[in-house]
Amino acid sequence: MTWYKVPDLQPINQPFIKKVKLAGKGICLVGYDGGIYALGSTCPHAGGELSGGWCKDGKLICPLHRYSYDIHTGKGSPARMILWIFTLLKCGKTGCMWG
Repeated sequence: MTWYKVPDLQPINQPFIKKVKLAGKGICLVGYDGGIYALGSTCPHAGGELSGGWCKDGKLICPLHRYSYDIHTGKGSPARMILWIFTLLKCGKTGCMWG
């Protein structure tokens, strides 16, 4: 597994949604309930940019058609949709590592 560093991301307790590019892929980072989650940045339903959406009750909501994706599993609603999820290795003063 290859790990990627996101240098400008620090562990914070404030909610946020941010798009970054790692290895040429768009990744949507979601700060929610004290954790940081990384998911694919494009909605598989209609191609909406998920970083333009919002997070509610642990679900990332697409701004186009309001499809939602669980930030822990990537499972969508409706259930046939799923997002890629990425694993957080660690966060510290120099940034966060993802794989």
